[in-house]
Amino acid sequence: MDGLGHLGASDSPQSFQTRVADGADSGGQPSKSINPDGTMTTYAYTRGATTGAKTVVTESGAGNGTSVTLGMRTTSTTNRFGTTIRQTSQAIGYSTGSAIFDHMAVTSIDNIGRPLTTAYFPTASSVTGDVAAATAPKWTTSQEFACCGVVTETDRTGIVTRHAYDSPAPPGENQQPGRNQ
Repeated sequence: MDGLGHLGASDSPQSFQTRVADGADSGGQPSKSINPDGTMTTYAYTRGATTGAKTVVTESGAGNGTSVTLGMRTTSTTNRFGTTIRQTSQAIGYSTGSAIFDHMAVTSIDNIGRPLTTAYFPTASSVTGDVAAATAPKWTTSQEFACCGVVTETDRTGIVTRHAYDSPAPPGENQQPGRNQ
């Protein structure tokens, strides 16, 4: 309520509340949001001292107003190129303990940060600069890039998909099918 007794938007049980994190790594990003149904999402931000990689821990679900007590925790790390190089998702507060539902690590990138090899469900992973190291993954995928995007993808079963792109027209030339033979 304000000084005149008027309800503000944050006083309503139907309101959505967001708090902004303070600290050098948050960059003005939210630290917590509380939904009208009482569920909440919390965010924590850290930056690697030597790698510069940014890690965001997001917890979503039922909470006590301060922290999530029953839900999901996702930890994502991005490198200096903005590529997500490591991500895990796990349960919070369930009888499964902290069971991991998703785990991936980008183990190689090209010179502009695009992921070349990604490992899934490794037994362990860690950030090692602009990529992550992964131990004994269940499967891997790979991509190859050219100027215009992905040219080859290999999925977890080894199936290769090749992509083709039309070559761009030289500057000042208009390519029209059937006319430029």
